[in-house]
Amino acid sequence: MSMNLRPTLPLMALCVCATVASLPAQDSPGAGRDQQLQAAFLQFPFVTQATNSQGQPEFQKLDSMDPVVIEGAHYYGFRFKVPRRENAEDFVWATIPAPNLIAWYILPEKGEMDGFENFRLMPKANYLSTGTLPPVNQRRLMVQSLAGDSLKDQETYLIWWTLRGRPRQVFVSFAFAPLGPNGLNQVGPMEKALALVRASGIPSSNSDAESPQPSQPGQGSAKRPHPVQRSQPPAHSFGGLLVAAELAAFAGGVLWLIFHKRTS
Repeated sequence: MSMNLRPTLPLMALCVCATVASLPAQDSPGAGRDQQLQAAFLQFPFVTQATNSQGQPEFQKLDSMDPVVIEGAHYYGFRFKVPRRENAEDFVWATIPAPNLIAWYILPEKGEMDGFENFRLMPKANYLSTGTLPPVNQRRLMVQSLAGDSLKDQETYLIWWTLRGRPRQVFVSFAFAPLGPNGLNQVGPMEKALALVRASGIPSSNSDAESPQPSQPGQGSAKRPHPVQRSQPPAHSFGGLLVAAELAAFAGGVLWLIFHKRTS
């Protein structure tokens, strides 16, 4: 019997880890979070698209800022303005998520909007322009897009995030480009829009990218959904997912040791 149990226990630990990691955690900043962020809109740095000598998007370092504090949580971010577009081109942005990142989302200067639905994570070493970007201990590049008809020309928007502990250097790149009917949050079209050039030997495919992470309430993911209210959209999060995964892995290991001892 012990021969049958022992091989299954590591798998049991793995299943526990995967189950806990997929559960949506709750981010509860209070009903007035969006309104308070909008009231503090001008405190966030305004950013225009950075381009290289060929006119292609490139990463830029954001100016440091004092946090906007709401119910004890520290909010950072940047504002950007949607240009006049010919065909409501889609919005694409990328950043190296800090290891102490809790959650992030997008917000208009006034009113409400339909925001992000999912995102992609890829090894940042895949690309010539991102491998050395800080944080150096963070190996993933987050890339995300939003349908062009979710944004209004000449309007200003805020991408905000919250952190645990001290703020880190943040680099971002963004662009407006037609991704195509099936291109939202697909690796290839987003790479093209942001002029992300793969390093030698890295295949151009989705095989090395994590699956799109959904943000709709009830779809277990790396997001922190709020109650289903348009004024309280789901906010994306890494922190809760990573902590849950680590705790689950630890618990699974303890279970394996207990069963291993009993069946030895």
